[in-house]
Amino acid sequence: MATIAFTGHRPKDIPNLSFAQFAFALDQLCDGRDDLHFVTGGALGTDSWAAEYAISRGIPFTLVLPFAIETMTKFWTPRDTQTLELHATKAVKTIVLQPVGYDVSKYNLRNKAMVDLADVVFAVWTGKPSGGTANCIRYALAQGRPIFNLLIDGALTGKLRPIRSI
Repeated sequence: MATIAFTGHRPKDIPNLSFAQFAFALDQLCDGRDDLHFVTGGALGTDSWAAEYAISRGIPFTLVLPFAIETMTKFWTPRDTQTLELHATKAVKTIVLQPVGYDVSKYNLRNKAMVDLADVVFAVWTGKPSGGTANCIRYALAQGRPIFNLLIDGALTGKLRPIRSI
């Protein structure tokens, strides 16, 4: 079984990328395999799309959350909150790193936990050298995980590109 973790930006940072484009690229990586498992972090954008893709294709997935759903979604729309709640019910396993309260450092711990569970990382990274996605990629590189990025210099490439360094 191959486990793929996901990291990427929020929708506001990737406004020209659609779920259909994301799914097309992921189809290339998955290429009809039936031995996959996904690990996703529950955030809006890349994480949510990965869970939606897994559900639509019958791929089992683990959801790794930094906090309880009600904490994570405090400022989300009701629709986005309902989507994460649905993902939690569909996941084969949900891990909550901090069930009570909020500590921003848990986002980084969540990313590390996802990489630690994975064989490969699928990124939607604009190339921005700071932030959670860049930190996750750095950690994955340090752990020797192959990383495939959907974007080059912030633009959709139409194919996946390996990331070898930041």
